[in-house]
Amino acid sequence: MAIKQINFYLRWQEAQRAEKHAVRQTRLRWVAPAAALVTVCLAAWAVVAVRTALLEHRAASLEDWCYAPAQAEPYVQTVTDQQRVQALKDRLGRANGVWAALDSQTDITSGLLNRVRAASSASITVVFKSYDADNRQLVFDARSSQVIDIPAYIRALEGCGVFSQVTYTGYSAQNDLYTIHLSCIVALPAEKEAVQ
Repeated sequence: MAIKQINFYLRWQEAQRAEKHAVRQTRLRWVAPAAALVTVCLAAWAVVAVRTALLEHRAASLEDWCYAPAQAEPYVQTVTDQQRVQALKDRLGRANGVWAALDSQTDITSGLLNRVRAASSASITVVFKSYDADNRQLVFDARSSQVIDIPAYIRALEGCGVFSQVTYTGYSAQNDLYTIHLSCIVALPAEKEAVQ
């Protein structure tokens, strides 16, 4: 009869190895998908980070180009020119509006306004502001680069026969230009004859 030897220690070691292998397999089943997910996420983050860095660099380059003096000067000049053109259009519109309003009045004509301008010397500029037909009041400014011209202009207005009353405020000076604000009452035909 043959004797069968049972080695319990060898079986215990094999059982231990099998158990460790089973634990490793279980861990691997949980860790492998998680590691793959982390790797995919890190790769996606790296792609986004590189793309963002490239876009930021491109945006910085575009900003530098936009704010470069060579690019900004023509734009600033264009905006300044547009503002000047708009200011001139506004002034022209106001002037045309005043002329149209004055030409529509029976008491005021362009000939009368030209007589007001003719009373001034070449160095005085006349800027008509408004006309109140009910009160026959013409409001305008006279501007000159020399303050001595202003009293002579007021005397000329009083003596030109166009106004029955000439009132004015003191002059103001700004940028070597003296301005006097005048408010004059247009004379009626009978008053014009008496003044002349």
